[in-house]
Amino acid sequence: MSDAIVVRGVHDVGAAEYTKKLESKINALTPLVNQLASNQRAPATRVCDLCTFVDHFTDSCPTLQQ
Repeated sequence: MSDAIVVRGVHDVGAAEYTKKLESKINALTPLVNQLASNQRAPATRVCDLCTFVDHFTDSCPTLQQ
């Protein structure tokens, strides 16, 4: 009887299938991340409630200054 230890590539078994599953999950998440990122880039529009212009807020409306 030998005291030699045999090391086998246990981590290699099923690695290709695991990698495919991860790639599939990443591919499914990519469009969602892109959508979230594009939603974050959209600037908030400033709309005045008095004159409905979008270049200022209601409290700084030129009609209030008159």
